[in-house]
Amino acid sequence: MTHSGHPNSAPPEIGIPWPPQVYHLALATKMLLGYGGANMPLINIVVALIIVGVGLYLINRYIPMASSIKSILNVVVVVVVLMWVLQAFGLWNGISTFRVGR
Repeated sequence: MTHSGHPNSAPPEIGIPWPPQVYHLALATKMLLGYGGANMPLINIVVALIIVGVGLYLINRYIPMASSIKSILNVVVVVVVLMWVLQAFGLWNGISTFRVGR
């Protein structure tokens, strides 16, 4: 995915300016995970799930925080990962077109 113009400009489908770090992080994530719906290789999904699981385990194990905050963090991560997996398998295409507000 490339776009022309200033490096601070957003890709055409977004239409809003992004800071360069956010744009490059999003682009790298898209390239690494093969983001794009039902054509994502299974190995990328498995690797991403392992990385998220290990990261969540390390956070839960080694970062001291209240158990209620850990529970909220776990629920949020599980919901986001579930939505991502559903989109990766092409079972939920509404995530990328979901808009908040007008």
